[in-house]
Amino acid sequence: MSPKNLIFDLGGVLFDINYNEPGKRFHALGMQGLKDLFFNPDSNNPFHAYERGQISTEEFAEHLLRFAPKQVQMHQIQEAWNSILTDLPLPRIQMLGKLKQKHRLFLFSNINDWHLQAYRQQLPVPYTEFEAHFEGVYYSCEIGHRKPDPQGFQLILNQHNLQPEETVFIDDLKENAQGASRVGIQGWHLDLSAGANIESLLLEKGLIL
Repeated sequence: MSPKNLIFDLGGVLFDINYNEPGKRFHALGMQGLKDLFFNPDSNNPFHAYERGQISTEEFAEHLLRFAPKQVQMHQIQEAWNSILTDLPLPRIQMLGKLKQKHRLFLFSNINDWHLQAYRQQLPVPYTEFEAHFEGVYYSCEIGHRKPDPQGFQLILNQHNLQPEETVFIDDLKENAQGASRVGIQGWHLDLSAGANIESLLLEKGLIL
């Protein structure tokens, strides 16, 4: 049975990103050791705190500056940080318009304020026009919950009276799709490493022609 409700991740699913580019930019700036910052599973990880809106952009920037040589300027760090963002193809937005005719659409992204402001400026249409395709838009830095924690998924279900068994969540990270499954939502993993994209996945699932 075709799902009634579709929850999309943003980066890697709708908005094309390059996971490797920021690392290259930071390395060119002489910044080392950032993997310890981003992939630290500790609950005090500042990257996760920034994505949950628990610390400000200024506080997060101070964490990054600790890894930078003295001559590096803040705008260089911001540009390197935002280089992960590529673009969102216009046909993908048109695809959302067609999906909206038969499904309730939602957006749930792990995102920080720097990336949030940057992606809205890089859209091929006004961001209000893009976000209007969704009945609800949920950014981790605004709601205080990031995937794969179940609280964010449960918040969406509760606020829109969605039945989890009628709902699909699509993410390019397997652990996030699994997080949705823990609250009864069907988690679909978009495997970018296998060459898949959102169009090919929806075609395979019979949601687009």
